[in-house]
Amino acid sequence: MPLAAVLLAILAGGCNVLPFGQSDAGYKAVGFKNETAETVDVVYQSPAGVEAVIVHAIGPGHVGSDDAVAGGKCTIGVLIARNETGKEVARRSEPLCLGETWLIVADGGASPATSP
Repeated sequence: MPLAAVLLAILAGGCNVLPFGQSDAGYKAVGFKNETAETVDVVYQSPAGVEAVIVHAIGPGHVGSDDAVAGGKCTIGVLIARNETGKEVARRSEPLCLGETWLIVADGGASPATSP
């Protein structure tokens, strides 16, 4: 079965596999501000260790967002910023809530979230 069909079936079935919980509290996005000198992808790693790229190719100084989820929930897994070769640039294990922005810095550690 193609991956898209599997994901559609999971979402239609009500399983909560997205990095953010679902609720009907409203539609918000999570921002990712790249403060590194490299283009990065943001990867979500679930508590079970499954990884998925949620935002592709955020250039230095640019902001990307994940606006495909609804509600006022927070991440329950790990967010990882990787450069174009796949090397980890930064990691965030603290919750990031919808409406907040992760400031990605190239120190290999988590940076604080800020409100928009």
